[in-house]
Amino acid sequence: MFIHLDLGWMDHPFPWNRFKLRSEEDVRALRNLGLKTVRYCTKRSDTEPLAAPVPGTDAAGAGLAPQASAEMAAAIEEKRRRSEYLARYRALMAESRKQLAAAAQTVRGIHGGLYSRPAESLQAAGELVDGLAAKLPEAADTVLYAINDRSAGAAIYNHSVNVAILALLLADKLGLPAAAVHLVGLGSLFHDVGMTEVPAGVRNKTEDLTAAEKSLLEEHCRFGERMLEAVSLPPEALDIVRQHHELVDGSGYPQGLQGEVINPLARLVAIIELYEEFCNPPNPRLSMTPHEAMAQLFARFRTRLDESMLQAFIHLMGVYPPGSIVALTGGGFGKVLSVHPERPLQPVLLVFDAEIPREHAVPLDLATAPGLDITRAVRPNLLPPEAFRYLAPQQRAIYYFGSTRELA
Repeated sequence: MFIHLDLGWMDHPFPWNRFKLRSEEDVRALRNLGLKTVRYCTKRSDTEPLAAPVPGTDAAGAGLAPQASAEMAAAIEEKRRRSEYLARYRALMAESRKQLAAAAQTVRGIHGGLYSRPAESLQAAGELVDGLAAKLPEAADTVLYAINDRSAGAAIYNHSVNVAILALLLADKLGLPAAAVHLVGLGSLFHDVGMTEVPAGVRNKTEDLTAAEKSLLEEHCRFGERMLEAVSLPPEALDIVRQHHELVDGSGYPQGLQGEVINPLARLVAIIELYEEFCNPPNPRLSMTPHEAMAQLFARFRTRLDESMLQAFIHLMGVYPPGSIVALTGGGFGKVLSVHPERPLQPVLLVFDAEIPREHAVPLDLATAPGLDITRAVRPNLLPPEAFRYLAPQQRAIYYFGSTRELA
């Protein structure tokens, strides 16, 4: 039966105020609350109530002896711990937004100083990459967060940081040596610098590009290469700038390179670049959800990208990458806040519950919620209006990473 508890969220041991009773354990916990009446919803229930017990009997409670109230106290204590977790989570997200905004500003300065201060720009880029790489935790300890897009700076600079973060994580997951990880980060920060030479009217055009405009846009790889010639960028990082749109089947640009001819570090960044292109295109109406973007990478590009790297990226991001909107068993909805690569089907969610104000909604780790599972991904525009306002789907898929220890 689907019931509604007229209690404060901290006054009962259940995860929500409205839910289906699914087991005798649920019934025992409900009886221990001492309530005289419980509301239920016929339309959302799978069964009707039992007949009223005959006076003088205890048919309603047969075989359901109350258990020790210590269990209820433990469940409520768990809620208190989750509330404390929420405070730590919010503080971590606020700090992550600040660091992302600072990184985007740094990239703006790096790009702006390429001609006038090339040595300083290269040094600043190296320091930024080293700072990000130093935060890479052990693989088993990694957690990837979706960050609210209030941290976004100008599109080019924020895009460069986003690609760098995901590329560094993927390089680390693949077990590349520290020197190669550094080159991946360096090439990622500069990979789209040539876009500054493309007119904004073409770069930001939301309608279909003409053949001439498309050809001009694709020249940004060569523009970037020419801009960086005087900076003494390491050759492998320069390969990333030149080749990050090349595909292993030869269908990429600007040279149509194939297979092993493409620098492996460029093949890595090409995966991230495509994912970004799907999630955050110039025309927001064409943007895909993170789950859709990942599905498209696998369905359409698995033979056009480095397959082993693509598999590692899918494992890194999870089946439902951060930012995805999902439907849950029981009919609820949630937004994926973070994923742990070792538990791709058990991300941390913000779950829609009209009974809990959004500001008090506690992130729920599916690894700690047996019986609650994701059933499918959902496009944000298909959410009920109340759930859409509550979950606030992000317009851009922006990421940061950290350690599970930061939330312990």
